[in-house]
Amino acid sequence: MIKKLNKFEKCRLLSARAGELVEGDEPNVETEEGPRLTKECAKLADQELAEGKLDLEIYRK
Repeated sequence: MIKKLNKFEKCRLLSARAGELVEGDEPNVETEEGPRLTKECAKLADQELAEGKLDLEIYRK
């Protein structure tokens, strides 16, 4: 069973993924062209999470 992420967990995941996108990682969602700005990377990370295409693994105790 998957627990819903709280706002702090969601923020941490999105910031980690946005950082990867800023460094040049390819987005997992369809885009017209690569992200150019940090704000665009944050939006892409949020879109990946919403579509279930986030490539980060979540470990819980």
